[in-house]
Amino acid sequence: MMAQDCRELARDVELPWKDLQGKAVVVTGATGLIGKTLVGTLLAREDEFAAGTTVCVLVRDAQKAHALFGEFDALRVVTWDAARPFDGLEGVERANFIFHCANMTSSAAFVERPVDVIGTTIGGAHAMLELARKTGASL
Repeated sequence: MMAQDCRELARDVELPWKDLQGKAVVVTGATGLIGKTLVGTLLAREDEFAAGTTVCVLVRDAQKAHALFGEFDALRVVTWDAARPFDGLEGVERANFIFHCANMTSSAAFVERPVDVIGTTIGGAHAMLELARKTGASL
């Protein structure tokens, strides 16, 4: 069902698709609910209309991302963990748009390790702000 929903969104003429034509899009949290829907839609759009949009997903588990999205010429998978300090991102040479969808989602972690949750949330946001600053991307 999700693939069909993504294809329908990709065909939606009301969305500003021309803004993404020929652009590089970076998505964090691509294996989560919002991220996978966004990436699935971007890939469906590229598959159907060949607009030259590239999608770079930053994920903790590259195998999971490949299993989820399959193989697309427009897709690049880069391993990244929002909990680690930002020291640049190898594999991300270009970014016009960044969608930061990564966050911890475990309710148990919220209660049992709130400092880790806050640190990861702030660290991930900081990393994406740094990437936007270095690449000139919109976040």
